[in-house]
Amino acid sequence: MVKRTRVGPRPRSIVVATSQRSPVLLPPEISAIICEMVADKRALLILCQVSSFFRCQAQRLLYRSVHLSEGGPAGLRRLKSWVNAASKHAHLAEYVHSLALRLPPILEASIATKLARALAQCTNLKELSVSGPKSTHGYSCFQGSMLNKTSFRLKKFVNRYFDDRLIMEFWRNQTELRILDIKINVCALDPDSMLLPNLIAVKTNNIGDLPVGRALESIQTYPMADILLLKQYETSLTTLNLWQQPRQRHWLQQPQELVLDTLVGLVAGTLPNLLHLGLFAETKGFEIHNSSIHKAVLERFNRLDSFTLQLPYVANFYVGGVSQKHRSLTKSTGVFDVGRDIMTACPTLRRVAISVKVLQVYGGVLTRSDSDGAVQEERKTWLEVRELSSF
Repeated sequence: MVKRTRVGPRPRSIVVATSQRSPVLLPPEISAIICEMVADKRALLILCQVSSFFRCQAQRLLYRSVHLSEGGPAGLRRLKSWVNAASKHAHLAEYVHSLALRLPPILEASIATKLARALAQCTNLKELSVSGPKSTHGYSCFQGSMLNKTSFRLKKFVNRYFDDRLIMEFWRNQTELRILDIKINVCALDPDSMLLPNLIAVKTNNIGDLPVGRALESIQTYPMADILLLKQYETSLTTLNLWQQPRQRHWLQQPQELVLDTLVGLVAGTLPNLLHLGLFAETKGFEIHNSSIHKAVLERFNRLDSFTLQLPYVANFYVGGVSQKHRSLTKSTGVFDVGRDIMTACPTLRRVAISVKVLQVYGGVLTRSDSDGAVQEERKTWLEVRELSSF
């Protein structure tokens, strides 16, 4: 009688063992790929409970971009929750690449201390946005120290909170900063400061607060009569977005102010080599009116590639030298009619985006093909058109 030798577990045992242990034995690379394919944050939270490998990869994605820009009690609770986690667990803070915070004017001492520790541990942070009402009780001195103790090198910084004079050590460390969003001019932009050597894009509330002596490539600001101040950036600037002050009278409406045709003419005369131009208005409560732009104005641009317009309360639009009549913007097809007229007036344009608020909100994007010149039309929302800004 031949004695049978057992060489291994039964197939069923192998399957059971594999099914029980496979989540643990999956290589980290496979866990990472699975997590990368999951876009939903709730699903990533579930993956955190599957195994230590999945938890590591899912947390890396969950913490990569943190947005805590909500105000009020709910926003403060979320802020405290993140601060507690990031201050206790350095590896979670190290995952953060983009962070948006809305802070109250005064933080509890314990939360402020933890926030400072959390920020110091965000060593891989590249984009930081901080907003909120400033304190009127001198507390900003302590708030500023939060940034001065950090070691990260940002690519983009939005400051709507800190007094720039109290974060000079932070400014000195930002040798890689490229995009700066501020309310008013800051001392770090002083021509003699030699700070922020790689800065190429600035967003500010006042065109007069733009830095002097910088080779800026992108600017976003609010239009004023002194558009000629932009002349100093003629050789470097490629992107310009002009926004209407929320409480200003409509610069597309009042004939005594900068109407659209005049504004675009000033920009073209000052920056003829501009590639991307965006004009955005948000005024509410004004009566519906008409607007226009002429072919001769657009022809002053040498190589304009994209043109974005947000026009609230413009019912009819006329492109002089192209169309024979005003195009109605009270229907959705109107934005495409106007867009084609603008493309005809300026042959270098490859993209025109327009959104309007009249009886309803309409938006559309026209894109010209490089191969055959055919123009494609695509409907967009008001916010989607705004997001097309090249800034």
